[in-house]
Amino acid sequence: WSMLRNKYPTRLDVPEDDLIKRLKARGRPDDDVHTIAERFRQYTALTEPLIEYYRQRGVLSQIDARPAPDVVFERIRNVVDAAVSSSSP
Repeated sequence: WSMLRNKYPTRLDVPEDDLIKRLKARGRPDDDVHTIAERFRQYTALTEPLIEYYRQRGVLSQIDARPAPDVVFERIRNVVDAAVSSSSP
């Protein structure tokens, strides 16, 4: 995996409302509305500059991660497989 690090950035897209439902369904005591909101704030502040950086360079892959986990996994695998095959000599 070290050869893929930062070469093929991928963003998994899920609407915030869907993520909140998923987090609340876990049943962890720290998954309250305020904690979740703070996690999103920090995530956005830390990752948005990187996402924009890679988007401007045309190397950001974005995957709709709303479907079932097996579907999302297949989409991720397709991105990685394509990236690896395009970088092979």
